[in-house]
Amino acid sequence: MPKKRLGELMVDMRLATRKQVRRLLERQRSVGGLIGTLAVNEGVISEQQLKRLLAEQAGVEAVPEDFELSPELAELLPVREAKKYGVVPLKEDHRRLAIGTAEPQNVPVLDELAFVTGKEIVPYLMLEMELADALDLVYADAVKTATQPDRPNRPPPPTAQTILQAQPTVEPMFRGYTPGAESPVTRLVAAALDTGAEFIHLQDTDDNLYIRLRRAGVLEPAPFQLPTGSRALFNQLKVLAGLPTSERNKLLKGHFRLNIDGNGVSVSATFTPTDRGERTVLRLETHRTGVPSFKELAVPEKLATLLRETSEGRHGLIVLSGPPFSRKKDLAYAIMANLDGRSRAILTVEEYTTFSLDELDTLRPHPEEGITYTNAVEAALEQDPDVLFVDELTSAEVANALIGASYARILVILRLSSSGILSAILALKEVGKEPFLFASSLALVTSQRELRRLCPHCKRPYKATKAVLESLHIAATRPFTFYEAPGCKECHHTGSSGTVLIYEHLVPNAQIRQLLAGDLSIEELSRAARRAGLRSAREVGLELALSGEVSVAELLRLT
Repeated sequence: MPKKRLGELMVDMRLATRKQVRRLLERQRSVGGLIGTLAVNEGVISEQQLKRLLAEQAGVEAVPEDFELSPELAELLPVREAKKYGVVPLKEDHRRLAIGTAEPQNVPVLDELAFVTGKEIVPYLMLEMELADALDLVYADAVKTATQPDRPNRPPPPTAQTILQAQPTVEPMFRGYTPGAESPVTRLVAAALDTGAEFIHLQDTDDNLYIRLRRAGVLEPAPFQLPTGSRALFNQLKVLAGLPTSERNKLLKGHFRLNIDGNGVSVSATFTPTDRGERTVLRLETHRTGVPSFKELAVPEKLATLLRETSEGRHGLIVLSGPPFSRKKDLAYAIMANLDGRSRAILTVEEYTTFSLDELDTLRPHPEEGITYTNAVEAALEQDPDVLFVDELTSAEVANALIGASYARILVILRLSSSGILSAILALKEVGKEPFLFASSLALVTSQRELRRLCPHCKRPYKATKAVLESLHIAATRPFTFYEAPGCKECHHTGSSGTVLIYEHLVPNAQIRQLLAGDLSIEELSRAARRAGLRSAREVGLELALSGEVSVAELLRLT
């Protein structure tokens, strides 16, 4: 059942009339502030009535009016933790610690406090001013209390399930909370990012946690383990994502953000019940402050020049294609970073942002609020942009809207998952209602792939066999030397260290535009593209394989 708003509770408990609540809401819109504070300031309710209302809303008890606070309570919790978490200790027994807090539903804070103290946390509501006075009273001798060492022989930290039982109601408002660096969730995500992973696969089998990571498109067992049971970790993930921890037999989706080493990380979590137990997949999107340059993305100079020249055009369609996990969004932002945002209105439509750019605005779809991807694209086009980046092609309607807008009005940069340039072009032609518009608006198509780089510590050369050369369609006219890496301690026995990007690009000429405006086959398009100078990813990657940058197996997997 959704939580009632404070104004509704005031009316239900007959502490205010609907007219008074409407007046308070109007006052709130004009001057800001919390409606409860405004109600007290205007004499609608008393502080004690507000306290009871907030406790009712949070589903907890309020600190009794006759509760006696004293400096002796400081022995229950060091001043450092009390100030950090904004709580005051009230009482404890061998396994529970009762605290007063102005945020009794802030489960992530209660979670961290439980791990710090090794006790189950039982929250009681206090008003903010009441809490401030209580902290001053309990920690009157703050310097002395702060220097006291933590009490020895703490019991082991409780499981996440125990913590969650103390506060079962979780609201999505906590999705923006960032757990501490020692939180199991933070440690998991940080360790995965260190390996370059984009996805984390977690499997729960009888509370055994099986971790796998997808990096550059390949799913591999994680080179680390966590000292945490799967149920405890899954519960913490659900808390952060605003999902019910008790539900294990339904498909659940949520989202939360972390701060790791100064970088914001968006985590999308999907929980699915299976015959072997619950599993979840976490998609990681790192919000970075610095936009990579063409040089940092290893964009060939010829392509970099084409991207700069094409993006200066007032209209047209730039398609950034390639398989998933190939950093196409990085290239999109590198293009937009070269544009003058003062003289050109630049908008993006994307679910999660990865970078920040001055003078760039993002329209974000919110399906739960009825704003679909199609709605967001339509709204962006109505904002009279000069440049529009669209992060995902979700429907034929979106494709046709973008093609129409790019024909004569704006520059559209579209990220599109595909196996390569030719498949991307054919996919867009297939959904386009007007082939002529598509043929005329298409300005540049790129395709990129991210390959795992061989570990420099354990890679070794070998002479290519006839079978290897045949798989690469190379004639055995001379000896060829390739490289492989069996794995070592430096690369966590994966055989790879970092990644390398390879690119294809195609500028449509008159012949290609003529083909796109009519009926064509992939064979015709392929022949025309080769005549126009298209160099395949296999050709580019072969040079890297011969130089020892990537393995033949990696080249065959992605080209």
